[in-house]
Amino acid sequence: MIKRFFKDFGIQSRLAALVSATTLARMLLTGLLDFWASTSSMQQAGYRQLTSFRNDRAEAIREHLEQLGNHIMATSEVQIAIDGLQAFAKACNKLSDIDDNQKTLISVYESSLVPRLIKYLCAYSVDAAPRAVCPRQFCGPCDRLDRPGALAV
Repeated sequence: MIKRFFKDFGIQSRLAALVSATTLARMLLTGLLDFWASTSSMQQAGYRQLTSFRNDRAEAIREHLEQLGNHIMATSEVQIAIDGLQAFAKACNKLSDIDDNQKTLISVYESSLVPRLIKYLCAYSVDAAPRAVCPRQFCGPCDRLDRPGALAV
């Protein structure tokens, strides 16, 4: 097929076509090799940057922990800090059960704050028009707050 195509051409046209074809093939091969090399180079550079970032963060954390250790050691030798920690421990031991206090606080919030908050959220809800009474099935914020124990940690 190629011989029939080039049969009517002169030697000069055949040489020009041959040179053009080899140049195009060489450019295509060079482009593919450069693309492969640049992709590999970019991957290596990204890997080096991530490794450098990881090492820098590890060093920063190590220095921070060392500073904290030095601060704790320096503070632990100061008599006023020792006295303060001992007084704090005594005061904590005198406190009543913390769970009871937390339950009392949550019940106060649920009885006084949550109804007003639900009313506010329902009146100015993004997904609903302003209204006085909120139909619970259409108001997402109210659904989360309306459950018993929604404020429990």
